[in-house]
Amino acid sequence: SLEFKNACGYLRLKLYGEGVSVTSITLEGKNGEKIAGAATIAQAIGGLPTVTMGNGATSKIKINCPTPVTLGSSAEDATEFNFVIPPVTFTNGFKITIDGTSGGKRGRKVKSTSANIQIERNVRRNMAALSVALEPLELVEFEDETFKAYCVANFDTDGDGVADETSG
Repeated sequence: SLEFKNACGYLRLKLYGEGVSVTSITLEGKNGEKIAGAATIAQAIGGLPTVTMGNGATSKIKINCPTPVTLGSSAEDATEFNFVIPPVTFTNGFKITIDGTSGGKRGRKVKSTSANIQIERNVRRNMAALSVALEPLELVEFEDETFKAYCVANFDTDGDGVADETSG
C-alpha cells in the first residue's frame, strides 16, 4: 500500500487594500533560512518525511502573478496567498515584499516580523490579515534605449518590462 504524508508546511497570508492589485509577493527568512530550491526528502517505512535543503537552496520564495490579483478591500474579504515551505523555524521572523499597482502606479509594501515563527510539516500557519498600502516606486528614466533594453533583459525579474532592484 502507498501511504501519502506531506513533507512541507504552509503559510497563509491574507492581504487587503482598496484599489490594490498584486503582481508578486516575496517571502524571505531574516536569518538566511533555506526555504526554496533543490532538496532531498527522505522517509523510512512507517516514519515521517524529512526535508534537507541542498547547497544551492535560497532564503526566498516568490509568487509571481502573471495577471495582477486585485485584493479585497477589507479584512473580511481579504485575498489569500499560500506558500508551501519545508519545515523551518524563522529564528528572527521573516520579511514579506508585496509588489503591485495602486491608482495605476507601481508600488511596494514591505512587512517584517521579528518573532520566531515555526513552519511544521503538514500544518497551515495562518497569519493575521494585512492591510496593504503600496509605497510608490521611484522609476529611473532612461535616455539611452540600448542601455534600457540591456537592463530590462538582465534585471527584469518579474517580467513587467522594468529592471528591478537587485539585492546583495
